[in-house]
Amino acid sequence: MEAEVSKEEEARRSDKWRADVVGGLLVAWVVVLVSWVLYFHFTAVLPYTAPARAPAASSSWWWGQAWWCFHLASCLWLFQGGTASYFSALLTRPGYPRRIGEQEVRQHYAHLRDMPVPARGEGFSRWCTHCQQPKFDRTHHCKYCNTYGMILLLFGLAHVYEPAAPVRSLRAVVTMVTMVTMVHAWIWNCVGQNNHRHFFLFVVYVWLSSFYGALNVLPLFYEAYNSEEWTLPMPRSQVAVSTFLNVSTVLAVSILLAVQAFLISTGQTSVEWQVNRVQRKKAKLEGRPFVNPHDFGFRRNWEHFLGKHSLPFVLLPSLVAPPPLDESSESHYAGV
Repeated sequence: MEAEVSKEEEARRSDKWRADVVGGLLVAWVVVLVSWVLYFHFTAVLPYTAPARAPAASSSWWWGQAWWCFHLASCLWLFQGGTASYFSALLTRPGYPRRIGEQEVRQHYAHLRDMPVPARGEGFSRWCTHCQQPKFDRTHHCKYCNTYGMILLLFGLAHVYEPAAPVRSLRAVVTMVTMVTMVHAWIWNCVGQNNHRHFFLFVVYVWLSSFYGALNVLPLFYEAYNSEEWTLPMPRSQVAVSTFLNVSTVLAVSILLAVQAFLISTGQTSVEWQVNRVQRKKAKLEGRPFVNPHDFGFRRNWEHFLGKHSLPFVLLPSLVAPPPLDESSESHYAGV
């Protein structure tokens, strides 16, 4: 028994080590990639975009300068919003429930240890075997962080992945490949109650920046490969790389943004969506309505997520703490 526990603990430590290494490398890659895109945009794309592409009917010097200032302000707004949101999501702790002492566990939560684990799609376990702590509503354990453990209102996907292969080497390879596509690895952090808004705004800014960049660089790409004379001061290959990065990012992030917007609009987390999908089908077969207790309607869900005065939070980064989850579950959670 002790040998099995030791192997499990070793596996968790190995997963955490890989998560730290991959997460650090991906954060560095994001910084380098964004720096190159910004340098290329400000030194090549923006000078071409501003005066040269001003409306032909108003070719005066003042209109050209105003057009250039508009693009410069747009770039700076997207840059500050995306950078601040990214590092806020990275540096903000996702939020953890308070750790319950052994005596309190024995007095109030001992019965949860013996409760059977629900089958997939049938509900959530009320006891965390990793932390040996009760699991409150909307908390889940992230095996990659493997700190004290259960993340409040977890929206990331990394904790869902549990490889079935018993071979350790195969599991290591599959885990490494899978983590590259996970939210957890790209921001080197879990996405929980405290940093979900930062993460969502980061995704919004990435989509807007990539869409804006694609609109500006696509005419350059067309000119680069449909004109015999190339007079601009950058090689065609850089234009092609920038076009590929912007267009591919728009397509990829659109999927992530749509998923996140759907979850927020319906008052679900990524884990709850999997369970609710099964429960909804089961309720339909039994002829009864399915009710999500955390769904307060489209507008209230977004107000709860962004705050009622949401426009400043969208236009400018904010470090204000998010609102509590809801009145019924507020007492279940403690501060970070």
